Amino acid sequence: MVIRLNTGEAQREAMTVLVYVDYVPATRQPRQESLAIIDIARDIASKLGKEIEGVVINSVVVATKLRDMKMLPKVYNIRLKNIPEGTYIPTLFGEALVEFCKKKNIDVLLFPATQRCREIAPYVAARLDTGLVADVSDLYVDEKGEIIAVKPSFGENILAHIYIPDRKPKMFTVRASLKKKISSTYEACELVHEEVSIQDHSSIEYVKSAQVYDPDIEMLPERHDIVIGVGAGLSRDSIELVKAIAKKMGIGVGATKKITDRGILSSKFLIGESGKIIRPRVYIALGISGAPQHMTGIKDYELLIAVNIDERAPIVNYSTHFYKSDANELVRKIAELVLR
Repeated sequence: MVIRLNTGEAQREAMTVLVYVDYVPATRQPRQESLAIIDIARDIASKLGKEIEGVVINSVVVATKLRDMKMLPKVYNIRLKNIPEGTYIPTLFGEALVEFCKKKNIDVLLFPATQRCREIAPYVAARLDTGLVADVSDLYVDEKGEIIAVKPSFGENILAHIYIPDRKPKMFTVRASLKKKISSTYEACELVHEEVSIQDHSSIEYVKSAQVYDPDIEMLPERHDIVIGVGAGLSRDSIELVKAIAKKMGIGVGATKKITDRGILSSKFLIGESGKIIRPRVYIALGISGAPQHMTGIKDYELLIAVNIDERAPIVNYSTHFYKSDANELVRKIAELVLR
């Protein structure tokens, strides 16, 4: 299905594909999601004959690190006047990006689909009166030179192909794999510093920021080369055992949408079209049927070991090794060996 997102009259011709680089406040490191979409941006820019640049807001530390990585030919650091380094205030970040886009005549603006960018991107799109396609799983350029965004729709039963005609910048938030290989491809990267003073924000007061500890962070699927995936064929008790096994063995846990929709695991474990895209070396699918909406989130694996009582389940077609068995019984036996 192709959807035409009509957003108004055409603006002036632009010449740049811009990547917004989100970063981790506590460490001042570019988020891996940001780095992962740079290859996508390069491909789009190459096919459109455009320049590619990156932008960081309010962190010279992050911008300098990005320059040293040489993944982009040019990086802008937008300094917010009178705002401490690294301090995040959504409306100020949004306004700074709006002013930058107006000044630089941006053609395409790509965001990683992080929590911050899901706050900023809609604000920027509204202020620039342009189109935004959110949480896309893929981008490509068609034969007419249109950028097409691919994302699930209608309860994930179909994949919609969406484009934004007659408006610039065309904006997208992109869910990219954290395991995607990151490489330096430029001899040098130019770092440009700019300062903006945002008006009419006297009602905004910065209080403090703090890092919140997530007890599940060491089990998140994007952090590991070996991941156990849990599906509707596992009971709640079995899934708790899987978490304990994963924690003990230092491997990741992923889930299908049925598991997260039921509240058994939170959405941070969700893999698939509406969740995370991972690139594990080994994926162990327990009680997972193998619906395309889940399997599209698992890329470039070497081994996929599936355990399911239904030998006709679609997961068989994705598996390198398939075992017809009750996954709950297998989990209990592994728990007896690992957790004793």
